[in-house]
Amino acid sequence: MQNLENHPGIKTWSINFLETWTAIRDDLSESDSKISKAPVEFEELNVMYQCGERFCEARDCGSGYLARVKGECTCVCPRGYDPLTNCAFHIEGPTANLTWPEAPFSLFAAGSITNKCPQGFEDIRSVKFKTYWGGQDWQMMRTPEHYDMPWPWAHIPICTRSQLSRRDWSTWPEGGDFCVIKPRRYSCKGDFMEYTVWIRGQARAQYSGNIGDFRFSGSDMTIKMCCRSGVTWGWPLDLPNGEPFRLVSGGTCPKVEGMREYQTILLLSSHMTPRKWGNGARPWVNIFKDQLQIRLCYYIPPEYGCNMEISLDKVESSITLTTPGFSSVREPNMRCFYNFLVPNGARVKLTFNYVDMQAEDKMYVRRFHKWQQPYP
Repeated sequence: MQNLENHPGIKTWSINFLETWTAIRDDLSESDSKISKAPVEFEELNVMYQCGERFCEARDCGSGYLARVKGECTCVCPRGYDPLTNCAFHIEGPTANLTWPEAPFSLFAAGSITNKCPQGFEDIRSVKFKTYWGGQDWQMMRTPEHYDMPWPWAHIPICTRSQLSRRDWSTWPEGGDFCVIKPRRYSCKGDFMEYTVWIRGQARAQYSGNIGDFRFSGSDMTIKMCCRSGVTWGWPLDLPNGEPFRLVSGGTCPKVEGMREYQTILLLSSHMTPRKWGNGARPWVNIFKDQLQIRLCYYIPPEYGCNMEISLDKVESSITLTTPGFSSVREPNMRCFYNFLVPNGARVKLTFNYVDMQAEDKMYVRRFHKWQQPYP
């Protein structure tokens, strides 16, 4: 399996572009790749070559299957089930075994409501930049919190990760086009390329502590970033997902496994036309005559606690469900999985009596492939 390559399109796992396998069922081929990082192909190849049995100690993964992923033996579960419980229970909280990369970098913090950095970072710091005519943390969609922008100042909170026993940029997980703030005394390494933006304010910026590679000369402010592009684009990032934070967009907001993303724009007015420069990967930055716009991706963990697994049969053939907070105060980031287990050949009818959804709400209704029991 080490020689397999993935090329866009149906049934394109190949060596030198020659077909090496055929899906057991064409209608399942790549059917899950839009929302899951474990499409049906991996399960079929894993079973065909007995990868889990050859490289891992025996483990009962229930409705999932045993595989070696990124060098580690794990249960690959149907969506919504927790590999740490061997697919026995739904995900009920942040992923416990994820850590931040062993690389020095800084992030734009979540905002003034959270007012802290994720675990593993230094205490939150702030850059206070005096803009030419004001600033704004503008939302593309409704975001839970915003930066403090008391005119004409822009307060930009920063989280820095620098107290490390080693520096290894290769520990960044695969997936996504994005940028982070470059560390002050170190170069961008691995797949990351340096990119710079410059802006002129009204007065020298105010700051204290480690904020990464922000540089100040008079009223000028320069921000140096480390950007990555084209590394398994579309693959969800496996980053700690228990606390909110922001990444700089590299064109879109990459998926972070277990989190919800919102796109925002950090808008800063400038005394003269801002500038940007760099080669290769770059942030989504817009330059206007008197304005700098930096696209940010705000990530927030969901609220858990409403998952259910419902078994239906000829005796217990129906159930009425009400989602948490319906017709009253709703938790805006609640995540629920309702899984219906039915006999083979049964049909399920879903009736929505009342629907109260906001523009940013998402709902999937789908039949899913339960791996070793593929066609319920």
